Amino acid sequence: MKRLLLAVIPLLLACSDSTGPAAGVSVARIVLTATDSTLAVTDTSLLDVVAYDAAGNVVVPSDGSATIDHATFTVQPPASLQISGVRAIARAAGSPQPTASVEGKSSTLIFTVDGVAHGVNITADETWHTADNPHFVRHGIHIGGTAPVTLTLEAGVQVRFGVGAGLAFDGAAATLNAIGTSTAPIALTADSAAVSQANPIKGFWSGVLLSSSQSQLQYVVLSDCARDTYLVNNYFGACLVLADLFNQDPRPVLQNVTIKDFGITGLLAQDGAGLGAASGNLMITGGGPFYFGGGGLPIFINANEVGTIPATTTLSGNLDNRIRVGTQVGLGDSVVRNTQTWPNLGVPYFIPNSVIVGGPNVPVLTLSSGVQLQFDRFTGMSVGTAAPGGLVAAGTASAPVLFTSPDPDALKYADSWNGVVFGPAVVAGSKLDYAVVEVGGGFNATFPWNGEVVVQVNGLDSLITNSTIRRSGYCGILRAWTPAATNTDYTGASLLNSFAQNATGDQCGP
Repeated sequence: MKRLLLAVIPLLLACSDSTGPAAGVSVARIVLTATDSTLAVTDTSLLDVVAYDAAGNVVVPSDGSATIDHATFTVQPPASLQISGVRAIARAAGSPQPTASVEGKSSTLIFTVDGVAHGVNITADETWHTADNPHFVRHGIHIGGTAPVTLTLEAGVQVRFGVGAGLAFDGAAATLNAIGTSTAPIALTADSAAVSQANPIKGFWSGVLLSSSQSQLQYVVLSDCARDTYLVNNYFGACLVLADLFNQDPRPVLQNVTIKDFGITGLLAQDGAGLGAASGNLMITGGGPFYFGGGGLPIFINANEVGTIPATTTLSGNLDNRIRVGTQVGLGDSVVRNTQTWPNLGVPYFIPNSVIVGGPNVPVLTLSSGVQLQFDRFTGMSVGTAAPGGLVAAGTASAPVLFTSPDPDALKYADSWNGVVFGPAVVAGSKLDYAVVEVGGGFNATFPWNGEVVVQVNGLDSLITNSTIRRSGYCGILRAWTPAATNTDYTGASLLNSFAQNATGDQCGP
């Protein structure tokens, strides 16, 4: 139900027609009504006044105008409610009582005003206070201006969002400062009597978009968000969107943030946006299904920003409990440009676009033990192919790094994805150690034939050790270099690799 706070500046509406109701007809009573008597501060309700004679018949003014045009109003307490024409505007919390008077007859209503409704874009610093709870946002509000703008949410603030509503910090240096505590968290949730902890409405409201590194969220809970709408063009369907709108690679800090009971995506980070280094204790849970089915993806993030996900992140109970790595539109390759580690969060990384590791920063991608990468059809990973780069996939005997397809084990087939390529610019120290590479070896236009693991540089004996290469659609390991007097043999017993069910051989090439 809409809720408003009502404050009243009493205004007397002068009668536009001195004759009032129909001449010669006595007004026995009047009735004041409102379209909504439960408001939040700044909310508006439409008023109406109807006059009746002693027989109960409606009395119409002689000029045919509305009876309310001839009424005068007072409000108790004063300044709690503003009467403007036929509108009552809430100005303060409480129980304001407007009284309408016509021809000596009066009628009084009792309003309930609780909370504050926010309805305009924010272009100057503003603070939402706990004392004014709850705060209502009924449509999209944009934050930003020609100078830096900060919206501050006090600890314990409760914000309730209408259908499709959200907050977009899309101005230059627009900042959200939401610092709750463990005992007074900040709650961003749905404005609906039908929503409860036991009965969430996933995707009820849109979400929050951040575009500056200055933003901080601590002890914040977002729920019932991630609708199929755009907070800003190209940023779609997530409770919390990290967006690089100004080519600044923003890194807002998220500490003890919970995203739960969401629709499409929990956290979306695209185009260079990631999480600040001080981020930690992020929980994303209960996602999906959305109202039309599907959804429930906890994190969707570009490859170069995966390493900004804190290792203390917990992902559980989501319909698609994977981390999607790539671009939102699903086109093009994802490039790892900076050295980083992808943590093992207990869920797979889904790779819908080929990942390239390399660039002028000479990035090295480290995959923690137990990490699982699921490569979509026609995708793979290229390391040091066009520019210097490295890969360290160092698992353990009990927690190997797994390169595989997203299919269930019973449905996996050889040639499901392209494979891993170590190119001519692969950096020293790169390795697959206690790794499992399976069901790859699909089409790779770089080479005249295919391999699940392709190595272009001879002499890298320690590149592949203690690893399993299996079920390739073509070669297990393709040695794609010019024959030399001595060629590294990855099937050698000293390297402790194992091979199984590779269609055209465990090892091909010179």
